[in-house]
Order: sequence, then structure tokens, then C-alpha cells
Amino acid sequence: MCYIEMRTTGQTGGAILNNEVNLSDILSRLRMQIPKSLVSGQGWNRLLACVDELPASIAFSMCGFELRMGEIETEADFSFNCSHALAAQYFIAKGMAKNATVTERWIGNILAGNTDQDSWVNWILLAYDIIGCLKSRRVPAVYLSPLLSGCSGKLTPADIESTLERASGWVAGEPTLRHTVTKAYDLLPSEAVTVFVAIAPDRLPRSFRLIVAGIKISEIATFLEQIKWKGSVSNVLRILSQTQDVMSRFMVSIDLSSNGVGPRLGFEMYPTQLEAFDHQTLLMTWLKTRRSDWTKAIGRLVDMELCLPEKAAGLLSWPRSRNLYEADKAFRLHMGINHVKLVIEGDQLQAKAYAGLCLSPLN
Repeated sequence: MCYIEMRTTGQTGGAILNNEVNLSDILSRLRMQIPKSLVSGQGWNRLLACVDELPASIAFSMCGFELRMGEIETEADFSFNCSHALAAQYFIAKGMAKNATVTERWIGNILAGNTDQDSWVNWILLAYDIIGCLKSRRVPAVYLSPLLSGCSGKLTPADIESTLERASGWVAGEPTLRHTVTKAYDLLPSEAVTVFVAIAPDRLPRSFRLIVAGIKISEIATFLEQIKWKGSVSNVLRILSQTQDVMSRFMVSIDLSSNGVGPRLGFEMYPTQLEAFDHQTLLMTWLKTRRSDWTKAIGRLVDMELCLPEKAAGLLSWPRSRNLYEADKAFRLHMGINHVKLVIEGDQLQAKAYAGLCLSPLN
């Protein structure tokens, strides 16, 4: 058990639930739980500055930390699920403000159930880039998932395009982008399932990220060749062969734009020994796996010189679950690793890790 001071003057745990403190306050009080080899120093300060205006209720949903395992810098990008009931209240109100952006209004309407459009979206993840960014704050990327709605297998390029136009304010009618999307979808293997569609509304040229599960290793080469990915397919197969015995489950991430398929390719990878395997399970791996489930996978990244030993140690110390106490309130803190990601771009190979945490009121 762990005791932690989570109060501001005159406030109790109930005040935290009522958004009277912000997310940076909560993370500051959880500082001792975060391995310093992963996030510390200026990286920690930049993280707090990024989330300072966000409500504390986000901590009761899911907060994700994206960590670059091969770099000395102790910084992390940050994401969270804004579809959770407590967090949604904040984003619904934000979308109603007079100065709300197109994306903020769209998110607010979706979460409030004020629109019958875009019914395939039922899980929204917002992701802030912090690592290497000159500004401490920027417009977050928006990750949209159809998994829990049961629409994933029926999702079409037209569905995606119309949703992204409404979510980002993009003007309709870019035939080359539509052609790229349609072609990629037509070439997906029959058992492939869309897990996320992601956009960065403030970035030009227009593009979006497609994250797909259900592609087998034996299908990867054919798929990449057919969509005309410009990287080395043989290099991809070599890398997957090096990790297959410890991380055989994966999702594929590709970037699509008017210029075709982007050069960046990502493999979001999960431990081979996962007992249950379905696409929804992969989203909640951080809640279901233990430290021992990741030991071999993280060790393999170290052996491949993609992960610094000190960061491997920090990541393996991340998973934990314990009670935290504040005055007359009690909380359960759960921290876990969700997946690691191998990013291939040209001759560059990079490893990232995605770790999450959440607080749950116990009384």
C-alpha cells in the first residue's frame, strides 16, 4: 500500500472528481510512481506544461506515455481516452465554447450524442506530441476507433473520408487522397480489421494514419508490395523474424496521403504469450499483462540495440497496481505496458514503448 498527498488546500478526493484541480496536479502527485529513466528533468516539466489545462478527471480514464527507448532523452509524448464519462464532460463543454475549433466542436457533439453522423466512431484518443517539439503545446492528433461499435469490418473509405472532413474541417473532394485510401482498403487481407484512423488536423499536406490488425506475417510482403510502399520489404521480414518468437502479435500502421503510402511503417507489437487474442484485447493490454509478460520482449529490443538498458529497466519497473490514500478518499492506481512499436523509415529503425496509467476511486 502507498500513501500519497493528493489534496489542494481545502479540497478532498471529491474535488478531484469534480475537476477542481487539473491533470498536471495529479501527475505531480504521482511523480514518485514514474521511473526517472523514462520521464524526468525537462521532459517532465514539458509534460506538465502540456497537460496543465486538462481536467484531473482524465486520470480516471487512461493516460498513455509514448517513450522512445533508444534515445537518452527522458521525454514522453502523451495521450488519453477522452470518451470516458468523466473526461467527456470537459470536452463536451469545450466543444460548446465560442472559440472552439472545428475539431473541438466535432468531438463535443460526438461525445454528447448530438449527431447521427459518424456512428462508427465510439472511442476517441487524443495524442500530444511533446518530444522534440519547440512549443510546449500544440493541436493533438485525433485517433478514432470503430472497434467497440462493431462497425470495423464494415468501415469503408467513404465513411472514413466524410468523418475526417467533419472532424478536421478539411474541404471535401480531393480525388487523389480518396484513390489512395480506396486502394489501400481494397488490398487489405480479408481478415484485416481497422483498429484506428488517426488525423493531425493542423498538419499539411493532408494525410491520415491507418492502424490495422489481423494481417498475418505471411501476408505482409504481398500487402506492402501491392500498396507500393517504397521501403525494403525484405528488411521488414528480417526484422519481424528477429522478434517473432517473443512478439508475434502485431498491428500495422501506415500513413496515407495524396502522394500515396508514406515512407513510415509501424508495427505495434504484443507479447506472444497473450492468452486471449482479439482486436479489442489489444487495446487493453496494459490492463491485462504483467511485468513478466514483457521481460523477453524488452530484452530482445536491448539485444537488437534498439533499447537502452536503463530504459529497459525503467519500462519493466513501470507495471504496478496499488492503493493510494487521501484524507477520506481512496484510489487504485494501475500502471501497465500496452505495446511496443517498431518504426521503419528508410534505413532507420526505432523502438518505442506505450505505457498507461489510470486512477480508480475506491469509495
